[in-house]
Amino acid sequence: MSDAHANDGSIKPADNGQVPYDQAPTTPAYGQVPGQPGAQPTYGQQPHGQPQPQQSFEQPAYGQPQAQSFEQQPRTSYDQQLPPTQAMPAPWQVQPPVQQSAPQPDVPGAAPAAGGYPPVPGEPAPGTPGAPVPGVPVPGVPIPGQPVPGAPGAGFPGSPAPKKKGLSKGALIGIIVGGIAAFVSIVLILVFVVVKPGSLTSDDYLDGQRQTTVMYTKYTNVNTKLSKAISTSYDGTTTFDKADAQKIKDYVKEYEQANTAFTDLKVYKHDDEVKQAYDKYEAKAKKFEQLSNNMADTAVAMNAVTKACDSTPTASTVDDDYYNEYTEYIDGCTSALGQLGDSKIKPISQYATSMKDYMTKLGDIIKKMQALGSIDDIVSDNGKYSQYSDLMDEMYDLDSPYDASSDLNEDLRDLENEANPSDELNDLTDLMQDGFNEKMK
Repeated sequence: MSDAHANDGSIKPADNGQVPYDQAPTTPAYGQVPGQPGAQPTYGQQPHGQPQPQQSFEQPAYGQPQAQSFEQQPRTSYDQQLPPTQAMPAPWQVQPPVQQSAPQPDVPGAAPAAGGYPPVPGEPAPGTPGAPVPGVPVPGVPIPGQPVPGAPGAGFPGSPAPKKKGLSKGALIGIIVGGIAAFVSIVLILVFVVVKPGSLTSDDYLDGQRQTTVMYTKYTNVNTKLSKAISTSYDGTTTFDKADAQKIKDYVKEYEQANTAFTDLKVYKHDDEVKQAYDKYEAKAKKFEQLSNNMADTAVAMNAVTKACDSTPTASTVDDDYYNEYTEYIDGCTSALGQLGDSKIKPISQYATSMKDYMTKLGDIIKKMQALGSIDDIVSDNGKYSQYSDLMDEMYDLDSPYDASSDLNEDLRDLENEANPSDELNDLTDLMQDGFNEKMK
């Protein structure tokens, strides 16, 4: 503003009552600090008497040109914007602007827009040409959530995309191993679901009960032949030949097959209690099978020993045939015992040893008595008679073969009872019945 516009008190009103244009008091432009005392601050200025340092109105947005201060901007006053024929109204004569849709002129330092919010310095007022439209990106203004060029982690146009780092060999192996472990876990879960005891039905237990019946039948066949073989150790009238021995072995094979067939049933595979009961039974069954086969290999020889060694002479010591009969008896029994020496049944091999020792001692005594001569010579000679009497006492002191035979029979019965699986088989059958009843509820 020039000094010609300053109010020096000599302003004269014109004939129409208006102050001439060239004599109107100077009003500071919007945003400038009044230079004279008493001037009223305009909109946005500090109260008079508190000068503020001149500075730019606001920092420009990112990418916008630096705004100029009011001193650097072209000095534009209201007297330059209004036509020369109009005078500048006083502040109290300015009427509030009427809201309209027409765009407002882009005047630096203009009043706030119709919405009541001051415009952004350096930007067109809302609703004017060139003003930013909501939702449309403004060139040079960063979009929220998008990387700013030059910022850390932001790429530049035309720059190559960063290479993705591949998985290491250890990571790949870990992924593969983890996948395999997960697959195995799924398989185990499926197996558990399929084979859990709850999946068994009454028919499964009925199948198990039918099979135990077959097993018991096969056991009975073996046991009947085994009892006959054992009886040869004490019954000389019993006949046990090779055909009988083969029949035992055939029955044992059938019995083994019946037992094995039970392990193929679902009730054995999926019921732990049934499996435990069968395993206990199977331990006894194996002993029974072994005893039966060994007895089949020994029973024929044992039958021969029993017949030979139980047939003691009936002649009296005063008979002439006494020594001959005893010699034949000892030779026959000793020969039969020779076939039992390799028996796998311990009581039988022990019996054979005891009988051989008895027959040897008996044979020695018979030979000494026979050397004394006839009974007449012995009676007529006191010395011979005394020797003969001592030999008779020695013969009677020998362990009786009947005692050895009784011990053998008792030991064989004990073996049979120890290997008898009937009790365990009955327990297994009872489990099948209980399982069937439970499933039928």
